[in-house]
Amino acid sequence: MAFKSLLLDVNGVVLRDRELLTHLNDNCVAYVQKKVPLSKNPKETARLLCAAYGNEIKGLQKIYGVDTSDFVDEVYDKRLMSHLQAVVCGTEFQSDADIIHGLSNMYDWKVSLVTNAPLKWTRCIKDAIGDVYTVSKDDAVYPEHHVHLYVDDSPTNVEEKLRLPNWNPILFTNSKTKKSPYIQVCSFEELLMYVNSFDMWTTHDHWHKFEF
Repeated sequence: MAFKSLLLDVNGVVLRDRELLTHLNDNCVAYVQKKVPLSKNPKETARLLCAAYGNEIKGLQKIYGVDTSDFVDEVYDKRLMSHLQAVVCGTEFQSDADIIHGLSNMYDWKVSLVTNAPLKWTRCIKDAIGDVYTVSKDDAVYPEHHVHLYVDDSPTNVEEKLRLPNWNPILFTNSKTKKSPYIQVCSFEELLMYVNSFDMWTTHDHWHKFEF
């Protein structure tokens, strides 16, 4: 039987607290502004760096050649980490964490958090869930014989996976659209229903894509 891999994007899927994500983004923009003081729109510069290179660090290094050794300390500062800790201890996150933990332990899925964030950020999230792995968006090698359910809140990222064999991309969104080429879910409860259905509709090494 093919190995079952559930890949969850961190910021936007596992972490959805708007105030926290805004806090993180504001720190990133402030860092870009500090490193590129001539930028007239540091928010847009940060966005473009992420879109082109996956994160601000690589973009700043490749485009501007600046030293980013202080990125983690500057962006993921004490105040942001305290904010993260408050979120992962909250009721909504803990409810989602229970479902993620259950998928890993009860349904034989290898659950991985997909992120380019530094270890101090992902470790806090991973410890709050338990029994999950972390993989980099850049460096992870995904075996072709594995069956991957990939969950992301970016339509662009999801669409990229449609062309890959044995990949079943899922868009995590509050605004579902009709006639979508990929599965859409709006909660971890709904994702759990899809995973259960996926297990029911698959036998041995024969896997199907189907509408949900």
